[in-house]
Amino acid sequence: MQIECSTEKLHALYIKARESLSTCVGFEENKFLQEELGVPWTSVMVKDSEVKISFYETKAETYVIEVCLQLYVSGELTGAYTYYEDEKGHPQDDSLVLY
Repeated sequence: MQIECSTEKLHALYIKARESLSTCVGFEENKFLQEELGVPWTSVMVKDSEVKISFYETKAETYVIEVCLQLYVSGELTGAYTYYEDEKGHPQDDSLVLY
């Protein structure tokens, strides 16, 4: 199996991850994250980090794409966000870790 990758596809994945992060921090039940962060989300700088592909068992046609973003406040790494989607482009999960 071959998975084609291009700058445009990577860019589109990072856009999806950024949109998912925005949705995540916007949920009412996640308002506590603002307090944990200690600054407004508008002051967080988001940087693209990496994209990984993980395959399930020996099934080459079934995989998950992980798109990782780094979060900075005042130039200091403050957290990480990971967006997961399946081989069909459907969102599967996300993870936000504040340091």
